[in-house]
Amino acid sequence: MTGGIKTLLDSEDRSYIPGKPNPNCFEFYGACDGFMMEIIWEKGHAGNKYARPESMADLIMAFAKSFEKFKKPDGKSQQPFIFYLDARFSSIELMRRLHEKGFKATMSLSSVAKPRPLWPFMRDGLEKREWRILHLDKFDSTLTAVRAKKKAYVYLLSNYWSGRPITVVHNRIKPPRTRFNIHCPEVQKTYNMSKNHVDIFNSQVHTYQSPAKLNSDEEAYFKFFVQALLVNAFTWWKGKMKADQEQYDWRFRLLRDLFASLNLKEKPLSAKVHWPGPLIEKQKCNQQGCDNKARKTCKKCSQSFCDGCMAEVHRSLWK
Repeated sequence: MTGGIKTLLDSEDRSYIPGKPNPNCFEFYGACDGFMMEIIWEKGHAGNKYARPESMADLIMAFAKSFEKFKKPDGKSQQPFIFYLDARFSSIELMRRLHEKGFKATMSLSSVAKPRPLWPFMRDGLEKREWRILHLDKFDSTLTAVRAKKKAYVYLLSNYWSGRPITVVHNRIKPPRTRFNIHCPEVQKTYNMSKNHVDIFNSQVHTYQSPAKLNSDEEAYFKFFVQALLVNAFTWWKGKMKADQEQYDWRFRLLRDLFASLNLKEKPLSAKVHWPGPLIEKQKCNQQGCDNKARKTCKKCSQSFCDGCMAEVHRSLWK
């Protein structure tokens, strides 16, 4: 659910999120699957250093409201939209609100969440890879406590997936590196497979981000969303065409097609609007009486100016 545009700019909008691949970032909240990304910028914990599940519930309900447009006239969903939420956003109260609106959710709960007296009972006597299930009739939901490791417990609340046992393949990290089957509750497998869609999307966007230093907040947002558009376009194209192609190769093919469509070799295009761009070769500012070095050039004017003169010459054109 939490994503971020990585940045080290000295900006009031920059956040620090421990545990994220890029902890210094412009924080946003997203609901993401393979083909769609909904983003909300408003922070549910404005003014507070850390967000609490109670302050994030309205944020999740805002996402739920945005999916109302996919419902049929009879009010039923065309498909089951399932929210996979980590403990930063989750609470039993949020499950109640989602249940009342007819939405599905699978969420991880913190051991300090309400009701706290329930968690010792749920984990009491569990051995490693064992679990206990409790059904909450009021929310038509199942609460599953899993002892995932010797000292680690996971609490999963779901109104869609059950705690029935299934078999999954486990990869041993430490030597000897082997693969073996283990049993786990169905809800744990589906949660682990689905909880990181926003992080995966964020990682794909930053994979192709320019390493050049960002100069402003606006530049950071612009570059991120241009890359996000390309990632979504590639995801859609690959799914539609059922093609097996790397995104790197697809991007190069896209560039070649764009250059071919412009037909630059046969007929150079002249600029139709005044749009200053970077100047490759250093030269003196063309403005009379200015001794500064030119930093930008305008192809429409065929003139190069320093930053101040560029703004002065084009001020009336940009109004």
